[in-house]
Amino acid sequence: MSNLYDKDEGYISEEDVEDSVNDEEEEDDDDESEQDESFLQSLTQEVIDSNIGIVNKYVPDPNTPAEFNQNEITKKFMVEKVRKRLLESYESQLQWSEDPELLSMVKQCKKELVKDDNLSALTAMRRIIKNEAKIGELVEEAIEEQVNNDDDDDDDDDDGEENDQ
Repeated sequence: MSNLYDKDEGYISEEDVEDSVNDEEEEDDDDESEQDESFLQSLTQEVIDSNIGIVNKYVPDPNTPAEFNQNEITKKFMVEKVRKRLLESYESQLQWSEDPELLSMVKQCKKELVKDDNLSALTAMRRIIKNEAKIGELVEEAIEEQVNNDDDDDDDDDDGEENDQ
């Protein structure tokens, strides 16, 4: 199952896109590519914004080899940053499409969206995540495990100090 990104709605499935296309037969393939481009554009802008100090060193009209080289380095660096963020986004998307618990939440979200036409996918998912008891259970287990590991480490340290005396 492949997903596309919609900035306002969050992740949506290809099935949702296909349903939308079937409902509005006038839509063509350009709309889907614009949707993909908008995510790429917003991702690029986020990277630029988070590295504004580096971007400010860019010289629009370089007059020296040093300025030219600085511009090339800046562009290459930003391209690598965008590629890395895009790959991270893809990996995150794969986790949603492969994990049964997360898929269950997506199905719940779709059901909620069918019930309420005015509800956005992002709002529906926020509600589902907020009400997901499993998250609280996992956090509690992780905290208890961490505390127990810290206690075990402290016990090991105490044993070692007693032997040294």
